[in-house]
Amino acid sequence: MASHLSPAIYSKLCDKSTPNGYTLDQAIQTGVDNPGHPFIKTVGMVAGDEESYEVFADLLDPVIKERHNGYDPKTMTHPTDLDSSKLTHGMFDEKYVLSSRVRTGRSIRGLSLPPACSRAERREVERVVVEALSGLKDDLTGKYYSLTQMTDKEQQQLIDDHFLFDKPVSPLLTCAGMARDWPDARGIWHNNEKTFLIWVNEEDHTRVISMEKGGNMKRVFDRFCRGLKEVERLIQERGWEFMWNERLGYILTCPSNLGTGLRAGVHVKLPLLSKDPRFSKILDNLRLQKRGTGGVDTAAVGGIFDISNLDRLGQSEVQLVQTVVDGVNYLVECEKRLEKGQDIKIPAPIKTFKTKAKKEKKKKSEERRKRRQERREETERRKRKERENREGEKERGNNGGEKKEETREERRKKKGREKEEEQEGEKRGKGEERRERERKQERREGRGTRRGEKGEEEGKSEQGEERRKEKQERREGKSEQGEKRKRTRRGEKERVNKERREGRGNKERREGKRNKERREGRGGNKERKKRGKQGEEEEGRRKGERRRKRKQERGERREEGEEKGNRREERRKERGNRERKGKGEREKRNKERERGKRKQGEERRKEEQGEERRKEETRRRRGKGKEGRKQQGKRRKQGERRRGNREKRERQERGRNVKRGENKRE
Repeated sequence: MASHLSPAIYSKLCDKSTPNGYTLDQAIQTGVDNPGHPFIKTVGMVAGDEESYEVFADLLDPVIKERHNGYDPKTMTHPTDLDSSKLTHGMFDEKYVLSSRVRTGRSIRGLSLPPACSRAERREVERVVVEALSGLKDDLTGKYYSLTQMTDKEQQQLIDDHFLFDKPVSPLLTCAGMARDWPDARGIWHNNEKTFLIWVNEEDHTRVISMEKGGNMKRVFDRFCRGLKEVERLIQERGWEFMWNERLGYILTCPSNLGTGLRAGVHVKLPLLSKDPRFSKILDNLRLQKRGTGGVDTAAVGGIFDISNLDRLGQSEVQLVQTVVDGVNYLVECEKRLEKGQDIKIPAPIKTFKTKAKKEKKKKSEERRKRRQERREETERRKRKERENREGEKERGNNGGEKKEETREERRKKKGREKEEEQEGEKRGKGEERRERERKQERREGRGTRRGEKGEEEGKSEQGEERRKEKQERREGKSEQGEKRKRTRRGEKERVNKERREGRGNKERREGKRNKERREGRGGNKERKKRGKQGEEEEGRRKGERRRKRKQERGERREEGEEKGNRREERRKERGNRERKGKGEREKRNKERERGKRKQGEERRKEEQGEERRKEETRRRRGKGKEGRKQQGKRRKQGERRRGNREKRERQERGRNVKRGENKRE
C-alpha cells in the first residue's frame, strides 16, 4: 500500500465511498497503524465489501499487481480448476512431513466483509452457512459449534489441536476491525473425523479447510475439492452465492488472498536446510513461503516450518497445489542430501507474470530494432541506386577527353550551389526568427492587460489569417524571384567561364553586354538609375500602406483582446465562487463524517467498557467465592485455637485447686 499510495491518489479517492459507506481511510487504517511486520511483507489494506475493489481500483490494482507478481487485473482473467485427479506425486515422506492441509476462503455476495459488517450481517452469515452445512452427507457429515456456547476447556483444546481460531490479537486484524463483537456469531463446523472444517466469521465469511496428519496431500486435496463443491451447491440452493468475478476470482477481505484464496501447506522438519544460507533463495525460486507452525505471527521452533504456496491469483487450484507438492519434495530431497554430507543446488526460478512480461517487452523491442534496421538498409539501397543512376547519366552525356574536365567543373558548380543554398537558408531562418518575434509582440499587445494567460488561439481572427496568407504569398514570391536571380547569376557565371575557356576577353564581354542592352532598349546608366528610383518610390508607398493596415488591425485586435480578457476575468470569478462553495460543502461533509466516526468510536468504547465491567464483575464474583472459603477456614482454625486455649485454662485451674486443697489439709 505504501508503495502506491501517493498524495494525488489519496486526494482522488479520499472523498469516495462504497454503497455500504466503506471509505479509503478505513481500508488503509491497518497499514497506517502497522507499517511493518517482523516475518512477512503485508499488503497494508483490506476491503470492506465487494465494491471496494471497484471504487478504490486506482490504488488496489497496482497493489494487486505487485503482490501477485505482475498479474494485471485490468487485462488478465483468473482460471479455476477443482479437478483433484490432475494432481501428481501427492505423497510426502512422513519422516519429514508431519501434517498436510489445504484451505481457502469464500464470501457471501450481498453482505459486507468482516472489517465493515454490522452485527446483524455477521449473524446472517452464520445463519446462511450453518443451514447449508446441515445438508452435507457421507464422510462430510458433521456438527456446528458456536463459540458463545463452547466451554473454555473445549475451546482451548480445539485451538491446541490447530482446529479452531483464537480471538484476533494481532494488530493487523484488530486495527482492521475484525475483532468487533467477539465472539458473537463466530464458530466452527467439522465433520466427525475432524478432517474437514469450516470457520465462520473469522477473517472472512468462511474458511474451508481440509487437513490430516501425515503426508498424503493427494487425499487431502481430493476431500477439499469435493467438500468445497458441495458447500457451494448447498448455498446456491438457498438463493445465495459466493463473491466472484473474472478479473479477481473469488473476492476475500485481504487482497493477498484474491483469486483462488487457496493456501496449501505442510508442517515439515528441515533442521539442517533451515540453517543453510541458501534456504530463503530456494524458497523464493520455488514460489514458496515459510512461517511458524503457530501462525503468521510466530517463528519456527525446532526446525519445523509451515511451508505453503506464495501465489494465489492468476493460477488454478490444481496448479498451486502441484507447486507446493513439487517444492516440498525438493526441500525434503535437499534435507536428505545435507544429512549425507552432500551439497545442494539452488533451483531455477519458476516463471511468473513479471518474467513473462519482461520477455514480451524484450521481444517487442527486438522486433522494433529489426524494423528500424530494415528501413535504414532500404534507404541506403535506394540512395546508392539513385547515385549510380546519376553517375551513369553523367557518363553517358560526356564525350571522350572532355569527360574528366567537365566532371570536375560540375563538382565545383555543385559545391557553389550548395554553399549558396546554405547561406540563403541561414538568411531565411533569421528572417523567420525576426517575424516570429514580431508575431509574439503583436499577440502580447492584442491580449489586453492580463499577462501569462493563454490567449494565442483566442487572439486569432479572420483578418490575421488573411494577413498571414498575404505574407506567406509574398515570401513565396520573393523566394521565386530570388531563385530566378540565382539561376541568372549562375548562367552568367557559366557563360563567363565558357568564354574564358574559349579565349574571349573582358573587353569583348562588356561590348557584347552593351549591345544586348541597346537591343532591349534599356539604354545606359542614367536610365537604369531612373528605373531604380521609381521602383524605390513604389516600394516605399507599398510599405507605408502595409504599415497603416497593420496599425489598424493591431488596434482592432487590442480591443478584442480587452473584451476577451474581461470575459475571462468574469469566468475566473464565477469559477472561484463555485470552488469556494464546493469547498464549504466538502468541509461540511468531512465534519459530518468526523462526527459520525467519533460517535461510532464512543459507541465502541462504551461497548468495550461494558464488556470489561461484565468481565470484572465475573472475576469479582469468582473471587468472592474463593474469599468466602478462605474466611470459613480461618474461622474454623480460630475456633479450634479458642477451644484448645479454654481446655488448657481449665486444666490449669483444676491443678491449682488440687494444690490449694492439699495445702489446706496439711
